[in-house]
Amino acid sequence: MKKLAKLNFKKAITIYLIAAFVCGIASATALGYLFRSKISLALDYEKISETDRRKAPAAYEDIAAFAEKHPEIAEALVLSVDRTIVFRAKDGGIVKGNVWAFEKAEEKRGRGRLTDPSQPGIALQWLDDDLTDPLRAVIDEREGHNRLDSEKDVLLEPINQKVYPIQSWHIRQNGETVVLLFDFRPVPRAALALRIVAAAVMLFFMLYWALVALWVYADAQKSKLRGETWGLLALFTNIAGLLVYLIYKGINQVCYQCRAVMGRENTYCTNCGAKLGETCAGCGGAVGKHSGFCGRCGQAQEEK
Repeated sequence: MKKLAKLNFKKAITIYLIAAFVCGIASATALGYLFRSKISLALDYEKISETDRRKAPAAYEDIAAFAEKHPEIAEALVLSVDRTIVFRAKDGGIVKGNVWAFEKAEEKRGRGRLTDPSQPGIALQWLDDDLTDPLRAVIDEREGHNRLDSEKDVLLEPINQKVYPIQSWHIRQNGETVVLLFDFRPVPRAALALRIVAAAVMLFFMLYWALVALWVYADAQKSKLRGETWGLLALFTNIAGLLVYLIYKGINQVCYQCRAVMGRENTYCTNCGAKLGETCAGCGGAVGKHSGFCGRCGQAQEEK
């Protein structure tokens, strides 16, 4: 324990911060690269969904380019007010004919699915408006499952239908509806990568927690306080214990010579005997440096 009191915490904290920064940058870069196609899809979707503020021909061109860029878009359609398909930006063979025939199926929970009686092997499942459902689903690498990992509106078990996530928005100028059908693919080794990053975050958090407790212990030892008591307090309460310790030191005085902490009424250090302040020549009581009279006996003080 004595070696801990002599540990160079400035150097240790500097090394910790550099290591945490490097690890954070590396983790963000690795995850960004691993999920680059998903991130690009989410960002482009946010941008393309704003095409409802433009004229219809421009929106068609943007939808076609968006669908061509992202392979996970299985089909992209534009429907008129009467549900006629007026434009196919990408034809995946899912929606048959020239009229939208999918209707909401009865479901016991969630927003339900859309089904077409003429295509019993296919179902459509609504996504959140911000397209976060597919980002939660891409780490499911098990085969034979059509599922989206969402709490409110997803299929949680294998089914006999191929489920395509669906999202739509309206083009305000002409009342048409843009419909996107997705076929999301899991990211290889995504679950493993997330576990590694989570383990690294937990490791650095534990190191931070331990460093706070060790610093409090070491500083309390140098201040001639009960290092074990203060160290345990910081270990169990962390920042709260650190604040209590700093406040305790702040309301007392610290010897300039040996760093021992003691009450402000002391005029001499109880550890090394160093004089900590001015004293009254009459009664020996503590007086302020610029005090004109002693607060205990009332004797006038000589100007220093």
